[in-house]
Amino acid sequence: SDLFPSHDKRINYHFSIVFTVPSQIVLTGKTARFAVFNTDAEMIVDKRSSTTISGHTITVPLGDADLEGLAGKHRWELDITSSEGTSTIGRGEFEVIKKLIQ
Repeated sequence: SDLFPSHDKRINYHFSIVFTVPSQIVLTGKTARFAVFNTDAEMIVDKRSSTTISGHTITVPLGDADLEGLAGKHRWELDITSSEGTSTIGRGEFEVIKKLIQ
């Protein structure tokens, strides 16, 4: 019942979610965090250290280890942090579909 096949020749999936942030939001000197929460509002994915900011683009790398066993609907948030504090600049829902593309 895992999202990814459990056999010896397992394929590693890697992809990125890319956010284009409006120019009104200053990203210089800030860090970003992409988090995923389950239906009980528990954080199940925390992508802080590997999330990058370049200009007005925030890139969140994800792989099979991040989403393994998480089939279903989840809530996400995108935060930026500076010495002045943390602000949520995006949130929404997405669905991890349990299907192997061959």
